Amino acid sequence: MLEEMIVRHCAPTLARMKCGGIFNMVCDGRDLGEQLSMMNSVLNPRGVEVAVLRSSGGCHLVYVYRVHMLEGLLSDDHVFSFLKGLGYDTSDVGSMIRHLSERIVVNGGIVHEIGFFLGYPKEDVIGFIENGGRHYKMIGCWKVYGDEVVAANTFTRIRKCRSVYRRCYDRGVPISDLIVPRLTSLS
Repeated sequence: MLEEMIVRHCAPTLARMKCGGIFNMVCDGRDLGEQLSMMNSVLNPRGVEVAVLRSSGGCHLVYVYRVHMLEGLLSDDHVFSFLKGLGYDTSDVGSMIRHLSERIVVNGGIVHEIGFFLGYPKEDVIGFIENGGRHYKMIGCWKVYGDEVVAANTFTRIRKCRSVYRRCYDRGVPISDLIVPRLTSLS
């Protein structure tokens, strides 16, 4: 069940198009723990991790992310300063994810800076926060406050990726074969 949800909702992360994706999943906590362990054993060697950001009444907010991509995005000076200003422990990505999880639990739902952790453009995340979700230029996978052309192209690529990944998975392609490998430096 978890595997199918990851393919369905986080295909762009598996395809290395976005650093992260989230979805809600309803199941028994023990069952989810076993599935998380199994999925992480398959995904972690390929640079993808799965974590639960919040659990409440059998509903779990699951976060799937690529550590190296996330590190790069969160190390942007503007994003780093913004998160530090919200009280994030910016010493490492793990600490930042734990703080994100704590903020989601304390606030009883999604916090808007999660857009940084999902790979949304920083101008769109900050624009959303500063405008309270209003005055956006367009809406697709997220509300756009920056470059509409780039966003529209990205939304098209994301929709196509999800469709292709669902078809492949439905035909029996294992999730391990759907993960685009992490780029390595040629030193």
